[in-house]
Parts: sequence; structure tokens; C-alpha cells
Amino acid sequence: MKVSAGLILCTGLMISALKADPQTTTSTLYSADFGTYQDGVLNGNNGWVSTAGVAPGPGYVSAYPGFASNVLSYGGYDGYGVVSSDPTTLPQSQFNYAYHPVSLDTSGGQVVTGLDIQSTFSVTASTRNHPNQDSFGFTLLNSSGQQLVSFDLNPYSASALELGYSTYGALGNNSYTIGSGSQSSDYGLNSFTSLKVGYNGLNNYDVKFTGIGTSAWTLSLSINGISLYSGAINGDFSKVSQDVTAAAFTWFLADGTQTTSNGVTYDPNYGDNQMVVQNYTLSQLAIPEPKTWVLFGVSALILVVTVRRRAESDQD
Repeated sequence: MKVSAGLILCTGLMISALKADPQTTTSTLYSADFGTYQDGVLNGNNGWVSTAGVAPGPGYVSAYPGFASNVLSYGGYDGYGVVSSDPTTLPQSQFNYAYHPVSLDTSGGQVVTGLDIQSTFSVTASTRNHPNQDSFGFTLLNSSGQQLVSFDLNPYSASALELGYSTYGALGNNSYTIGSGSQSSDYGLNSFTSLKVGYNGLNNYDVKFTGIGTSAWTLSLSINGISLYSGAINGDFSKVSQDVTAAAFTWFLADGTQTTSNGVTYDPNYGDNQMVVQNYTLSQLAIPEPKTWVLFGVSALILVVTVRRRAESDQD
């Protein structure tokens, strides 16, 4: 029996198609450029919602010396993130966050496999003595309103910062460190020790959470285009809903003491450090509907077999 070169090429192409992985696509779910926002509190601004019991809670968009456009100040710096004389702007619980609703795109049967957070932001040092250095981060919440996972910036001294992540709820409410750096030194090397944090310059962060839909997630971190970390996240994600419905800025206070004034309960011992955000984008990573690839593979195999039989018949 003779088999044409065309048949061999066709067979090769079909086998390659069977082995090929579905191509991952990236699409934006939500994007905010705070330079385009008008001055004012974050709560209610372009769809942002504060979890403060009495509105508006922390978070303010305004100009800041050294910046050409508005930024978001989220934290305890008086006159920007909070106003010390107005309890409604102060942190009203030890864990504070402001969130924006998002919706995963599963149209056409596509499967979401990861989420990518990109942001230009910084964290300032507190002028108060440690431990009044509060922590900040980016949190993803699920459809139950549960804090699913967050990327954290946690101060561990008056002049140093550590990066890590936290898992919540059924995952054990634990925090893990992935690296640390200085709050004052310039960023330049491929290491955490030269991480720049402060108003004098913002860094471009790219944080990817992959493995969505499985029991194990992975976190990958790049800063200013330099890859610094990639590793599995501790915890079994099969124990919680992975339907991400909100993206949040978080502010966790080192001191959870509370007091009440004029009907507002708040924490007076907040640090005056804060997170400064210029922009924020949340994108999803997705692959086509799995059965589409299975059907394509089966069709390719049938085509190969059919062509082969016809070739054999022509030789008889």
C-alpha cells in the first residue's frame, strides 16, 4: 500500500491538534484609573462600596504633592485616607475593605483558570511607633461575601515591609510571607530587599492567581516587569466557593481596640500609613469549553482514519 505525502502531513497535523492544549485568553473584567476620578470619598465613587457600618468609611480620591493626577489614598494618613475629627471616615473594624463588584465571564462555555491583578501603587511608612504599622492588600471575594484570598503588604518594623498572601474562611484564615524588602530603598535588583515603597515612587505590580476551579491555586508575582515569586498557595480551595464576585482594597489594623463617639464605633489606634493606588485592573485567564476540544480531537481522528481507508481502497 502506498500512502501519499499529503496523507502523512494531514495525519501529522491531526495528531498535533490532538496533543495541543487549548489556548488561554486574557480579558479585562474591571479597570480603574483613579487619575480620572473626581475628588471625593471612595464609597459610591464609580461603583466602589465601603464595608463601613456608617458611611463613608476610609478611602479618598484626590491630588497629592508629586503626582500629576488624582490617586486613591486608602489608610490612615490624616486629610487623605481619613479625617481624624470625623469618625465616619475612620476604620470602623479591625478588618476594613472597599470593594467593586466583578463577574467572571463564562460565556460560550469557556472555563476561567486564573485571575490577574495589575496595579501601580505604593505603601507609605507610618510616623507612629511600631506596631502601629497597619497592613494592606488586594482581596478577592466570592459569591458568599467571603474573603477568598489576598495579596498582602505587611510591615514588620518601622522601616521594612514583607509581601505575602492570606487565605480565609474554610482555608484557615492564615497568612504567609513570600518575601520582604525596605520601605525606603530604591527598587532595582531582582530581589525583595530593594523593594521601593513610599510616595516618592510607585511600583507596577502584576499578581496572578492561577488554578481557579481546582483544589490548588498558584500565586505569581512580578514587580516592574521582574518576576520575583511563583509558588503554590497553602490551603484546599475545593472547600470554598471559587466564584469571584468582588475585588477589594483591604486595610487590616495592628490594633483592634474600639471606641464609640457620636453613635459611630471606630478604632482610634490606627496607623497613619496607607496604600496609595494610581490604577487597578483585574483580568481573567480562560480556556475554551473543554468538550469543544474533545469533539475537535475526535473529528480529527475520524478524518485521518477515513482518508487512510480511502487511500487503501484506491490501491486495491
